[in-house]
Amino acid sequence: MKKILLFDADGTLFDFHAAEADALNQLLEKINIQDKDSALNIYHQINDALWKRVEEGTMTQTRLKLQRFEEFKEALKLDVSAEMLAETFMEALSKGTQLIDYAYETLEILYKNYDCHIVTNGITRIQKGRMQRSELKPFIKELFISEEMGVSKPDVRYFDLVKEKLNPDPDDLLIVIGDSLSSDMKGAVDSGLKAIWYNPNHLPDPSFLLDGIVDDLRKLPSIIQQI
Repeated sequence: MKKILLFDADGTLFDFHAAEADALNQLLEKINIQDKDSALNIYHQINDALWKRVEEGTMTQTRLKLQRFEEFKEALKLDVSAEMLAETFMEALSKGTQLIDYAYETLEILYKNYDCHIVTNGITRIQKGRMQRSELKPFIKELFISEEMGVSKPDVRYFDLVKEKLNPDPDDLLIVIGDSLSSDMKGAVDSGLKAIWYNPNHLPDPSFLLDGIVDDLRKLPSIIQQI
């Protein structure tokens, strides 16, 4: 029996909030926005709502990339193109390789004993750009990016495609490790996979059964060994 680890990217290994904040700050500087706090609040409201629709299957990531900046432009009455806003943001974000605490140290241990992969709802250009520059690159075998696969977590079809591509032996264990209950954990459980929740903020336990919960990535090796 082999254990195959499927890591979510943003919020689990990569510090997406830090990378996003840096990319947005570069964008707002470029278009000379003075009230940055207000602009950031507006962006996050728009972006969060659209990503919710991606998880629900009512919005494609391809459409999201531009629509969030179309709505942002309209809300702030900007005299620039949504295409320019999207391009500037994605270029900056694709270079943001900030990591969650202990992500490097943990993967450096795990990859010696397990195949480690990325399962992400992120955008292809951003995820591949970051991974190419990241110090995690030597530890990761494959990236399964929903934009390329045509379906997003938590849809069972996403995990079915991952299983199809990995073609594991019948007794192999696929273990999903992620920070999102609605995307990573629900998708894993619905697909019959093992699920370890990275919960650094000590949120309440979900209504469904998980195989492990950690608040620190350094605890992962012992949890995985016990599964």
